[in-house]
Amino acid sequence: MNMRRLMSIAAVLFALAIPLAAQTPAKELLKKAKAAFDDEDRDLARELYLQVIDLDAEESDAYYRLGLLADNPEDAIDWFKQYVDLEPDDAWGWLALGDKFLKVKKSLEARD
Repeated sequence: MNMRRLMSIAAVLFALAIPLAAQTPAKELLKKAKAAFDDEDRDLARELYLQVIDLDAEESDAYYRLGLLADNPEDAIDWFKQYVDLEPDDAWGWLALGDKFLKVKKSLEARD
């Protein structure tokens, strides 16, 4: 085999290896968490998203989904704050955060 052919084969093998390397444990858990979220299994989704964050603290989608899954607005605010820290240009994150702040404000006003 000549050197040019060997280099071509090596390039193909390298290109095939990149997607395999990208499938980290966090990415695999993220797929499972999204499936649980889509199936409306809130408890499983919440547990899996927390595991994703344990493996990859920069996985912003997990924070956003945990905000959606939060049982109360205060917890949701904490998750959405972390999301917008990671994704400051995402308007949806800011909208979700603002919505939860509004819910907390209305709740406080109702108590008075």
